[in-house]
Amino acid sequence: MSACKDVRAINPFWDVLDNVEKRRNGLMAGNVFEYRLCRYLATKYHVSEARSFPLMSEADDAVVRENRLAVVSQGLLAIYDVTSGAGPARRSYERIADVVFPDPRRLSSRLPRINRGGTASSACVRWSPAGALLTTSGTFQDKNALRVFDTATLQIADTLEFQRYHSQAVFTHEHSLIDPAIIAIGSSLPQLILADLRSGNVVVSGGSSLSSPVVSIGWSPSDEHLIVAASGQHLVTWDKRHLSKPFAVSIDNWSTDGPPLKIPQIDFLDHNRCIVTHSPRETHIFDPYTGNLLRTLCHEMGGTPLRRKFALNRNARVLYSPAKKDVIGFDLVRDRLIPFPKGAHLYRVELILFNDSTKEIYSINGFGEAIVWTPFE
Repeated sequence: MSACKDVRAINPFWDVLDNVEKRRNGLMAGNVFEYRLCRYLATKYHVSEARSFPLMSEADDAVVRENRLAVVSQGLLAIYDVTSGAGPARRSYERIADVVFPDPRRLSSRLPRINRGGTASSACVRWSPAGALLTTSGTFQDKNALRVFDTATLQIADTLEFQRYHSQAVFTHEHSLIDPAIIAIGSSLPQLILADLRSGNVVVSGGSSLSSPVVSIGWSPSDEHLIVAASGQHLVTWDKRHLSKPFAVSIDNWSTDGPPLKIPQIDFLDHNRCIVTHSPRETHIFDPYTGNLLRTLCHEMGGTPLRRKFALNRNARVLYSPAKKDVIGFDLVRDRLIPFPKGAHLYRVELILFNDSTKEIYSINGFGEAIVWTPFE
């Protein structure tokens, strides 16, 4: 006889339904109901001073999964313990592991991060969806390669080099959300690279009208074959089963209000809408199957950084984005802004991360300062 399961484990919306029923029957005050709903949807945040912490001096990219935050620059990969509920006595999160990537030129200054000629790389770090693997690309050690680490030991498990495919540098990579062993890589080539970690096979997409490097990639969360990539002024959609040519290309739909980001970001809101940040002033929502522009969100970040990374809460349909030295939220269902307290950062925010497990947000500026935002205490 099987043991009974907690209904909350079967239906993740049980807490919301339970609170709605209590409110309807007069067993819960209106302000308490609103507070609990905001906590579940993660639509109201405040900064927790006791949970702000310094990272490395410069952070090129970062990714969070459950209680582990991975941060990478071209010279260092660091893992932080971001366990929720550490308490006010703990003033900073602990760096629990790191890997140093020596600068081959032995200079104190950093290499140029990226240029359109494809001679410089951009550091990128990703967890596999199940968390078993950690992958990096574009660092001093793997400028033109993908390196796979065992997360338990941070030992290198595999390395895929792309020089043989005439790539000069790697700019980004993304695990398939459905088949994590398949990784899409964006490089100096105007083509998409797919790597299978199980077999070691690497496939390069066929020729196309693209003339710029592939600098950003997004995988569909529901269609394992659908890949969207950004290349110059193009948003390109591929079916990984048919890489001879893309089946949808959006041309010149980007805003001309200021120069584009060198490394835009792509993520899927749902199966037929993808979000693309290509400008410091605008975020676009596209139909990946047709390439049609569906919506534009206007905001002002200021300047033109290498990468402006937003965070997405798919359950609540909320987008969190840098806005100069602050954080802003967009409720994509109610079409309204979500206010965040201002003045938390001293310098421009470049990276925003959303922890789906704790509903916390991490905002990181260009000087490696990270601030934790929580929807509740």
